[in-house]
Parts: sequence; structure tokens; C-alpha cells
Amino acid sequence: MAKSIREQIIDALLTRAATITTANGYNCGMGSNVQWAVKTIDPDDLPAVIVWPQAEEATREYGNTVAVMLVRIEALDMIGTGAPGQLVEQMLADLITAFDGGAAISAYIEDCKYMRGGADDYPEPGAEAVAAFIELEIKYRTAAGNPYSQ
Repeated sequence: MAKSIREQIIDALLTRAATITTANGYNCGMGSNVQWAVKTIDPDDLPAVIVWPQAEEATREYGNTVAVMLVRIEALDMIGTGAPGQLVEQMLADLITAFDGGAAISAYIEDCKYMRGGADDYPEPGAEAVAAFIELEIKYRTAAGNPYSQ
């Protein structure tokens, strides 16, 4: 079955997330486990990246549908012996480096804006894991009424 342009963009985001490894020059190796909208993850499966496509808004323009999709991308890792705040900052920097600039991610992405990121909350003392996130605004277009074609 064919994939819509939106789903192809999501696939490209998942593929990009898999490149976030120390071998590729990133601070953290969270690209070793990439998931699509998984709510629960076992601590034994960390580090990980979870891609959360959100609702989109669309407008009509010259026979095209111009869509702006929000995407939240979360990074999770074990705290280890380091400071949780420092790990959050490293993960945030890795996510921004990997995703801020959509044309290199997918030819279907017309514009990709980093909107916000950081930590929703910092862990309590004794916690095992920490998380950071970014939110992206991704603009793309399709033929009007046809999400499979441009």
C-alpha cells in the first residue's frame, strides 16, 4: 500500500533519529532505539528516541493543500553517574542538530522550524532516567484532495 506524503515525512524523521549516535559525532547514542509514538518504554531499552507526530493545520493554495504538522521528538537516557541537567542539555543539543533544517531530512519538507525544547521536568533524586524534547513545525504540500501526491 502506498504511503501518504505525511507518512513518508514521518519515516524520514525516524530514519534521521537513528543517526543520533556517538559514532556520528553526537553527544548521546539515543539513535540505537527509535520508536514511533510509543507511550511506555522499558528502562532496559534506553537510550531511545520517540517521534510523536501531532495534529496539523492545512490551507488551500493554488490547487494544493499546504499542511503544517507539529512533531514532538523525545530523547530518553539513563542518568548514570553524570548530572541530569547536563545530560538534558546534551540530548537537547543533539536533537536540535539532527532535526533543525528540514530539506536535508526529506525532499517533501518545505520548511522545518524548531519551535521549543528542553525538559518538561527534571527527575527526582534517585531517578534512573531523564528526558529532553524538541517540537518542530513542519510545512509540506500535497495536491488538493490527494495526500499521496504533490
